[in-house]
Amino acid sequence: MRPNFDVRLPPGFFLKKEMREWTRDWLELPYVSPYADASGLYPASPEMEKRSVGVLHEVLSLTLLKRMAVPIIGKFSEEFRLSNAFANAFTRHPGIFYVSLKGGIKTAMLREAYDRGELVDRDPLLEVKDRFVEILDEGHKEYLERINTKRETMQKDLELMARKNAELPEDEEESAETKQPL
Repeated sequence: MRPNFDVRLPPGFFLKKEMREWTRDWLELPYVSPYADASGLYPASPEMEKRSVGVLHEVLSLTLLKRMAVPIIGKFSEEFRLSNAFANAFTRHPGIFYVSLKGGIKTAMLREAYDRGELVDRDPLLEVKDRFVEILDEGHKEYLERINTKRETMQKDLELMARKNAELPEDEEESAETKQPL
């Protein structure tokens, strides 16, 4: 049997007595493996909720960033045998999950995977990804610098041509206009 969930409430977050008792009782329920067959569990039972939380915990722990958009998790609800109200598990268990609404996207995160906003156990692939993004940024900056240099050169050429046109006498301008074919 796997140890129970690690419940970490954020600083300054206090549960009322009833909620503390409910959480304690819920944690004392037997752990139902996310990999076990759940067909024998009643859908609205506390055991099924514990299994659903276990499935969600397992899915998030398998991702690199230990987070995932809730609508994406919802696409797998049938395969994972999650109820239609699976998203409520994220808000019912604030010590296990954190829900971010940043950017208008509801994102579920594993609270135990983060410490002060930083991943506790960064995957080496994330280091590779970060370096790749840095290289792309460098290339983009060089591209913008080249465009600005070309723009400045073109601006200088236009100013030089405007000065030369201003220096030409009027009769030379007229003769230059008549010599050019239409």
